[in-house]
Amino acid sequence: MLHIYSGKHVNKHNNIKTEKMDKEILTTFEAAKYCHVHPGTIKNWIRSEHLKAFKTPGGHRRIYRRDLDQFLKDNNIPIISENRALRQRVLIIDTDFQAREAISRGLLRRTELYEVATAEDAFEGGEMLAMFKPNLVILNQELHGLNTEEIAHRIKSCPYLSEVRVIMLTSYPERKKPVEQGVDHYFPIPVDPDKLSQETARLLIPNRQK
Repeated sequence: MLHIYSGKHVNKHNNIKTEKMDKEILTTFEAAKYCHVHPGTIKNWIRSEHLKAFKTPGGHRRIYRRDLDQFLKDNNIPIISENRALRQRVLIIDTDFQAREAISRGLLRRTELYEVATAEDAFEGGEMLAMFKPNLVILNQELHGLNTEEIAHRIKSCPYLSEVRVIMLTSYPERKKPVEQGVDHYFPIPVDPDKLSQETARLLIPNRQK
């Protein structure tokens, strides 16, 4: 079952200040400040092997700034600090790596609108809910051995996540009644990333001024 961690111990990441980076080797937190994204986003880029990184003897990730600059250039991600406050945070929880990547790519075509993080299981999803504080969660109903509608209900029941929108990916969307299950929208599998991006925008429009 999904465990939603308390957000109190991660508040230090909520307000990332802009600063000039002259270092050639960055920690994940320094890279996040450099890009004006959440540290969890940097870790997701590394885990998905989109962003090059290496580990110190102590097991800590480090990133060459030249690799980070090249990644931002290749993905047309602007380094504009003001943009971060306007972006909506989307968390994708899905065990299927290819599905996570396809959905992420679809959303990140609009880098001015979205900041995206991913989780491969419910445990990691619980950590990312507390750290990333998403505006919307895209959740695959077919997470192994889990009642995902109960997960959606738990998300909505958590005081600091009560306004989070939930899109459930399912093979049987016509059989579901979203509001009754704490789900804002059921979306059909196989996923059309472009249509999912449109539905994400529809749900998040009311949040753009927050």
